Amino acid sequence: MEFVGDCPYVLVLLTPDPTAIDIDEPGWAQTYAHLLRKPGHWILARKAGSVPVLELVVHQGEQPYYTSRVVGVANLPPPDALGVTQEEMFEIKERGEVRAYGIGKKRLDGHVDRLWVLPTGVICGGEDVDALGENLARARLLQAFTKEVPHGDQEGREEVVGQAQG
Repeated sequence: MEFVGDCPYVLVLLTPDPTAIDIDEPGWAQTYAHLLRKPGHWILARKAGSVPVLELVVHQGEQPYYTSRVVGVANLPPPDALGVTQEEMFEIKERGEVRAYGIGKKRLDGHVDRLWVLPTGVICGGEDVDALGENLARARLLQAFTKEVPHGDQEGREEVVGQAQG
């Protein structure tokens, strides 16, 4: 299967008519609308290697869904306050943004099940994704502002770079 876009996942529907859906394909929801409410298994699998990551069993009448959203965004001061260029700032901001991918369903009793996968491969349920995404965004930003620099006999010491100028 030829994939398009940046999403690292494909949606696999194991229904009477098994189908793999590239969720980066424009209009996929309309194209496959006839399959999206059928009972079966919904699997979110990595495009690379087709490794299953998340799976839900969908029963007759349940309402399954796919979703993707930015769950962690770290706010930063202007580039000049950090001592970095505009280009460096864009790279840093990318590290401070975390996108989670998920599948879920609304059961017949109204309860909603949600499963998420973060870029690190961490899998979580429900609303935990927000707190985990924020923590990951902060960790990525901290990593963006540290680098290994040699200091005489202290090779490998980490030093914070891009400190605010005061």
